[in-house]
Amino acid sequence: MDFHISDNYTYPDNPYLEIKNYKSQYIVVLHCVDGAAVYKVGKKTYELEKNSFIAIEAGTEFGRISSTADYKVNILRFGKEVYLRLTDEMSRVLLGHFMKEQVIFKTEGIKAELSLNIVNYIKMLYPDLNNGYNSLICLGYFRILLLEVCNGVLRSYFPANEKQSPAYGTWLSFKDLLKQYYKSEHSVQFYADKLNTSPKQLSRTIKKITLKTAGDWIDEFIARDAISMLRDTSQPIKQICYELNFCSPSHFGSFFKKVMKCSPSQYRKNSDKIVKMSEYYEGESF
Repeated sequence: MDFHISDNYTYPDNPYLEIKNYKSQYIVVLHCVDGAAVYKVGKKTYELEKNSFIAIEAGTEFGRISSTADYKVNILRFGKEVYLRLTDEMSRVLLGHFMKEQVIFKTEGIKAELSLNIVNYIKMLYPDLNNGYNSLICLGYFRILLLEVCNGVLRSYFPANEKQSPAYGTWLSFKDLLKQYYKSEHSVQFYADKLNTSPKQLSRTIKKITLKTAGDWIDEFIARDAISMLRDTSQPIKQICYELNFCSPSHFGSFFKKVMKCSPSQYRKNSDKIVKMSEYYEGESF
């Protein structure tokens, strides 16, 4: 499974603890359980305090500069497949802001206690992920954790007045069109025409709200379906290719490799041992 969890108090040999400059192939979420630490993420410096979270994009250089003697941290790492399965389009917008802007999200009171209990429960089940139900439970609770972070970021980044802005309205209209047409229409031009704007302007507007272009969102919707069909069905790759409206298997293969860093056949082969989850994690819209 493309998901890992560890810490610095029961996993003392974790490589994330002392390396000053590390670049992960995974999205990394740090959850401070006690004490405090200073991290450098990219070119900025942040202090992570007790009951706080920070998320770091895959490919971003980061490292711990200093910490208190009582510092305890949980480290959750997950790849793009898990990210697409556990999130819907709106939560990816919010998590995108969380990672791009390097927000420190702090929980308090009962939410802090709940977050710690969720992480500890995931850690308890994690050693036995060969049990399919343990896999589903771990990912289900991890999804709750991500959505709780999204809830906090939503209040910070999308106040009521911003939700009334023309740009936000364009994002909502684009999202509705994307849900309806993404399997058959892959070009930004199509959606721009529907919204009476240019592809360049549409992408600029969508990126202002979501930090991703219109083309990025089209790719994500297609990739999520491709992952689901490759993993959870026995459909031939050629059939999946045409169902997603690619002109040839080679075009589909190039697209999939660009997004997932492996070919469709490699992905299907590697996913054979993993429990099927597509129905359970079909994302709902906010």
